[in-house]
Amino acid sequence: MYVSASSVAAAMARQDVVSNNLANVNTVGYRPDALDLRHRLSARQEDSLLNLPSNALLERLGAGVQPMGTRVTTKGGPLMATGNPLDVAIEGDDGFFVTSVKPAFEGDSGLRFTRDGRLTMRSDGTLVTASGGYPLLDTGGSPIRVNPLSPAPLTIDADGTVRQGQAEVGKFRVASVAEPAGLIKEGDNMLSPRGQEVRDVSATVRSGHAEASGVDAIRSMMAVTSASNAASSGLGMISYYSDMMSRAIQSLGRP
Repeated sequence: MYVSASSVAAAMARQDVVSNNLANVNTVGYRPDALDLRHRLSARQEDSLLNLPSNALLERLGAGVQPMGTRVTTKGGPLMATGNPLDVAIEGDDGFFVTSVKPAFEGDSGLRFTRDGRLTMRSDGTLVTASGGYPLLDTGGSPIRVNPLSPAPLTIDADGTVRQGQAEVGKFRVASVAEPAGLIKEGDNMLSPRGQEVRDVSATVRSGHAEASGVDAIRSMMAVTSASNAASSGLGMISYYSDMMSRAIQSLGRP
């Protein structure tokens, strides 16, 4: 019964994660979450109570499965042509645009990552993300500002250099960490590198493009259905064992 209960808990956790991914199937630059599971050993083995009597069959069954923490998948979505010169996307799966937020705790650098390169311009000429209004930083760690009154067109080179006419006004900083799967999601399509060293990486930036969500809608729908069926099967096993124990008590307890 406890093994079945663990399978239900794991299936429900998996369903929650995949459902959240499916809800973000149209979110630009979204990296899906993945849920890791681990096989639990029997209590006798986990707690090192090897001197206690046991049953060989129960030892082989173990104690079911346990959901572990979620991790960010490292594969991004395809690039979509938008025709907007202020939309930028990073080719390949490695690398993120760097922005800054107000530090949330002591020791927080305030640096955040995003793959959502849809930009807009503030009244003072600062280039910010269209989704949350966060300024993208240049390689020097400062927001990129242009002259909003200048008639000169804005262009973005493949190396991330932003030009207004012929004048260079900044270059997007593209960075990553040693373990991208350990990035922490904070909403507004922002990822925190909390606890990891930020390192600059070279990347090709595509102007006039945006990165689609990394969620595969068909696979996600199938995963939701699979998790739901697994939860139903586990609940059926719990109901079966509960009924069997009830019958045993009624039969064996009758004089």
